[in-house]
Amino acid sequence: MKNLTLPLTLLVLVGLTAPMSAQYSTLAAETFEYTAGPLGDHAGGTGWSSDWWSGVTLDDAVVASPGLDMVGNKATTNLEHVGSYRTLDTSAFPGLTVNDKYGKDNTTIWIAFDCVRESISDDFYGGLSLFEQWGGERLFIGSPYGQDWWGVDLSFVLTPTWVPNTDCGLQARLVVRIDFLPGDDRVRMWVSPGDDHPVTVADLDTVFPDFTFNEIRLQSGSGGAATAFSFDGIMISADTTGLGPSYQINNLVAGQTASLEVQNMTPGSNVIFAYSVSGPGPTPTPFGPVAMSMPINQMPPMAIGGSGALALPVNVPAGIAGVTIYTQAAELFAGGGGLLTNALAPTVQ
Repeated sequence: MKNLTLPLTLLVLVGLTAPMSAQYSTLAAETFEYTAGPLGDHAGGTGWSSDWWSGVTLDDAVVASPGLDMVGNKATTNLEHVGSYRTLDTSAFPGLTVNDKYGKDNTTIWIAFDCVRESISDDFYGGLSLFEQWGGERLFIGSPYGQDWWGVDLSFVLTPTWVPNTDCGLQARLVVRIDFLPGDDRVRMWVSPGDDHPVTVADLDTVFPDFTFNEIRLQSGSGGAATAFSFDGIMISADTTGLGPSYQINNLVAGQTASLEVQNMTPGSNVIFAYSVSGPGPTPTPFGPVAMSMPINQMPPMAIGGSGALALPVNVPAGIAGVTIYTQAAELFAGGGGLLTNALAPTVQ
């Protein structure tokens, strides 16, 4: 760990934003803000528990420029029929998980990403898959084998479902809503709906065998000439309304502005953010044990408005990349007492 003479006491509040929406929480995001070259071992974005694994030579997929969106670069498959994998950190949202995997019954998760088959490619298929680590593929999203259309699939188990008259050679933002239900799960897909949480009728609507997931894979396969499907702007999110207080941090990057975000709070209560760079605890408190070691720094209480949510922008000091921050928040009730949020242990990028 770096020797910090003034660790996060240099975090400066830069003013409260309007309360964020209390409806959706970001579970994981990846914008591929890396230099061009092999994708393997890169570790940016939020909501992940591992670096990218992209083969023993790190280049089953590569980072390429320009990106498909306005942020960073993109990831492009480089070798056919081999995948690039990244495991999700599911600890921040226990109300969405079963056995540490997303997919708890009666929850809903959204997957959105930009995708295109590059013009140099003759790939027969390409897409992003949801995986149960060491347990196999659970849902393929992209262009399944057999058509150049966008769709969903579960290889060797289901027949692909496509959105007719689409074209995987044209860049699209694919949005999938998964309703995890007792029994089979409902999967809906939109092609470039203009919103990552559309309310319009889906372009396809189907069911998949009951599943959970904790990993994603990027993969494509060609007819022999060239393999190149590109991906960008991966966003995994969920409606966390009613799941209890939740806490997340976005854009924890040295020298930039991060956002400390809480949701599902009681309007009229207060929230306290606390953090440590000393370790994961546990340390006893009046609200229960927290996942921080002493000394623990605490910010002043801040009021929760009518939305039950708060987004607090903070300046992250330059020069502290690589430092792990152990942090947790507590909701303080007006009549006394309080409730802890989930704990986080992100590393400053």
